[in-house]
Amino acid sequence: MRKVANDIEKTGIVARYRSATSIDEQISLAQSAIAAYPRIIVLPKDTLTESTVKKWMPVLISARSHGVAIVIAQSISHGAADAAHATHQTSVPVSEKYYAALWNFERSTATKDTYSLFKAAMTIVEDKPHNTVMTIVKD
Repeated sequence: MRKVANDIEKTGIVARYRSATSIDEQISLAQSAIAAYPRIIVLPKDTLTESTVKKWMPVLISARSHGVAIVIAQSISHGAADAAHATHQTSVPVSEKYYAALWNFERSTATKDTYSLFKAAMTIVEDKPHNTVMTIVKD
């Protein structure tokens, strides 16, 4: 996730990376972020599991009520086989009403169906229509 924050910063958007060692610390950091009214909070997909989703729901509900978009990010793929696999991992144990998008990061060539990180972030910030699953390629 640090790489995602660094890449967001390179686009000219201010990003803050926060590292946590436990689920409770992650939740506390997310709650603090919501209180600061950011436009987007990016969570790693492995944060939201069947066993942790109950703990995360109050945070997701709070973000929604404060107008803060939650984006769930999957790891960067390293080739065609990984990219195909990542694209099919679209299930999150949370209703789509509580997150704005699921970002799949891929190392591939941009197409009409992919987004740069800047375009994906601005699509969310500006509340433009988009697919729930968005494929992000390196600018």
